[in-house]
This record gives sequence, structure tokens and C-alpha cells, in this order.
Amino acid sequence: MSSSSSITINFQTSCQNAGDILVIESDEEMNQGKTCFLYGEKYYFKIYPFPVNMVLDIIPSDGIIAPEGSGVDTIPITGISGIQDQSPEYVNFTNSDNGKTSKPVTDTDGQSDLFRSNCYWLTQSGNVAAMVNGSETHIVAPEPVISAGDTLTVPQPIIAVYRVQYPSYFKRFSLTLSNRPYNEYPIVIYVMGATP
Repeated sequence: MSSSSSITINFQTSCQNAGDILVIESDEEMNQGKTCFLYGEKYYFKIYPFPVNMVLDIIPSDGIIAPEGSGVDTIPITGISGIQDQSPEYVNFTNSDNGKTSKPVTDTDGQSDLFRSNCYWLTQSGNVAAMVNGSETHIVAPEPVISAGDTLTVPQPIIAVYRVQYPSYFKRFSLTLSNRPYNEYPIVIYVMGATP
């Protein structure tokens, strides 16, 4: 295969139950920052399911899928050196009492203190403020509560931005493709999730 071959991978998901969540992304750590792969090399990806005991059926249009373990990431992910590998994650509350995280929040051991947040909607005077019923009110920012999967709630509708850090359970998989005689080769990986 020529060095200009291009393999593109797309993911499609389907969940059996309303409220179930599947988030899929490339595993940057295992892929060692690579974005181009040769036929025969493993491409690693992570699936963040909610609930964590979700049964996954993974069907590629081509190639071999292999399980490669599981774990818990702290989102945003921090590297070995302690330097943050990803941009901070912000959750918006827009005249609402709930906001969404990018991945499901996992309560790994029943300790609610694993979730961290700071309110970053500030007035010019530097006080934390929120819009409550259409008027600006200076308040102690309410601590969001994890209500389900990727949903955070506060006691009443507010306009606020929270910087968050939280654990998220993942399952790791790899895809390996044998050599193909194509310069461009698209792959789709279909992931179906079912709650037992």
C-alpha cells in the first residue's frame, strides 16, 4: 500500500434505553498521539458507557475488534507529568437548573467528592453572580449535583458556567485492519449498547 493511503474511521451508536449514554473517542495515550496508521497497526479507542454495566455489541464494517481493558479517566485528562492534556471542561447552565458534561460522570466508590466544580460566571466586581428569574443576583454559587449520567443539576434555574473535573469509566478496544488495495478506505464501527 502506498504511503498516501487514507483510512477514515467513523463511529455510529445506538442505545437500547432512553437515558443510556455512549461516548466514543480515540485513545490518544495508547495511540501515542498518532493520527495516521498503517494497515496491520492497532488503532485504539475508548467507549464511555452509562450505565457502566452496559453490554456492548461492536460491529466494524471491516477489521478485527479486540477488547484492551478498562479504567477510569479523570476528565479533563491529566498526563503523567501532572500537566493537563486537555482543555478545561466547562458546563453551561443557561436559564436552566441542569447542564451536561461531555462524558458520563462515574461514581466509582460512592464518594460524591470525586466531582469538582468552580463557578466562573463573574460580575465586573469579581463577585460570583447568577441570573435568577431574569435579574442578576449575587449568590454563593450552588454546587451542582450529579443527577444521572452526564446531567448536573442545581436547585433553581441560573445562568452560570462551571469548570468541572470528574471521573468517567471507559472500556478500551482496538481495531486492526489487514492490508487492502485501496488508497482511500472508509470504515464504520457500529456500537450498540444494552442495559442488562
